[in-house]
Amino acid sequence: MPKKTKNRSSKEARNIRQARARQARQEQHIDALIEATQQWFPVAVESGAFTILTDDGPAVTVTLDEMRLRVNADLAAEGEPPLAGQDELKRMLEDDVSEGHILCLPNGLWRFPQAYLPTGGQS
Repeated sequence: MPKKTKNRSSKEARNIRQARARQARQEQHIDALIEATQQWFPVAVESGAFTILTDDGPAVTVTLDEMRLRVNADLAAEGEPPLAGQDELKRMLEDDVSEGHILCLPNGLWRFPQAYLPTGGQS
């Protein structure tokens, strides 16, 4: 009796369906992150501080003043003039939000580029 062949086309079709579903879920997750970031960014700027997720796991609150000091220190090290004020820092932050470098996670914590953090890192 000959060996029964496997129906590879149904397996391939299932794999394609699963891949499409996985892609759709990832896109929904990304859209939710972008929407939350755009919604909560003005609130956090108005409050003057962001609660940021760090490498060690705990949340650290970083104020706009601390961020400005860090950016000014980096600019001074490169021989550049410091930021003109908080408005210039806010414009920099808005640019990073629009480029996707700053995100608000579903748990309300923020992910920031290392250049804005006073000390330590983040995950």
